[in-house]
Amino acid sequence: GEGADELFWGYDRIFNWSNSIDRIKISDFDEKYCYEVIRELSIIAKWNNNTIRLDMEDSRVTNDTVKLAIKCNVGCALQANHPDTLTHMHTLISNNIPIRLVKGAYKEDISNIKDIRDYFLIYADIQGDITIATHDEILLNQLTHHHKYEFLYGIRRDLQEKYKNDNKNVRVYVPYGDNWLPYTLRRLKEWKNLKFVIVNMIKEWFK
Repeated sequence: GEGADELFWGYDRIFNWSNSIDRIKISDFDEKYCYEVIRELSIIAKWNNNTIRLDMEDSRVTNDTVKLAIKCNVGCALQANHPDTLTHMHTLISNNIPIRLVKGAYKEDISNIKDIRDYFLIYADIQGDITIATHDEILLNQLTHHHKYEFLYGIRRDLQEKYKNDNKNVRVYVPYGDNWLPYTLRRLKEWKNLKFVIVNMIKEWFK
């Protein structure tokens, strides 16, 4: 549709002037031609020495996202709170697919925070191309041996600087597009996210 076409050209513009990794949700595109869109974007990204990674959504599209990442040879995010993540990790790693490991923003079968952290630590130490994407210091303090990290723009800049100074590979996620402000405000309206932002801003101020 028109919205998907506009989104496609938005990604195309990013790949032509940026050397950043871009995260794409497959639900943004019509299921009928999602593969063609992602494949073409991956080619454009490669031409520009760029990389794309499929963002992970809820369980309805988890398997499809993993399959598409392998089919298009692009990176993929995995959630520590999803019961099938271990299987998906081995599948992706065996196909040389880079992984972005997150705790998980969607409600899944694993909901206890201690369990999620335990699984996160297990998955993080599996041999493969894995990027750590969390602001959880309980986890970060146990993952200092890792080299790749991702953070949200404006959240815990002190941690970002710390890891940069430690010669880690640090990337920052920045919302992009005409709807970046409504997207950000919509995310902040969710109590869980608002609490997360406030707590981490306070931590940053008092570091």
